[in-house]
Amino acid sequence: MYICFKCIHMKVFYQGLILFFLTMALFFFESCSKLDTEQNFVGRWKFVNVTHISDSSYNEEWEFKPNGDLYIYYPAQRWINDTAITRSVGNFKVKSYKKVAISNLEGNRFILYNSTWEIVLNKKDALRIVNGDHGGLLFKEFVRK
Repeated sequence: MYICFKCIHMKVFYQGLILFFLTMALFFFESCSKLDTEQNFVGRWKFVNVTHISDSSYNEEWEFKPNGDLYIYYPAQRWINDTAITRSVGNFKVKSYKKVAISNLEGNRFILYNSTWEIVLNKKDALRIVNGDHGGLLFKEFVRK
């Protein structure tokens, strides 16, 4: 019985070549979707209080800067009808098209925000993120300002 070693080596070579190109395509598409996610994040977003949708009072605005800075604007004193706005500064980094890490936020009010968030919705004019790191779900929904 004659076995063609040349044919076997060519078959293995082509299988390896196909596997290499599939792997490269996967990395390419993953990096493109991450880049799209980063581009959609940049901008200023107004928090939507979905538990009290008719409440139009100023609550929070998040601003994602292109350099990775995150600014959260919020009322200085919620219980007083005051127009003073305070800003907390931190950082963000898009880890993948489904995850964003928030870190170094100042102030005790935002201590639970310093973790990795899952991106549920990331559209041109709507953003929804969820964090489950602290024993419950912390849910934030935004519209682009």
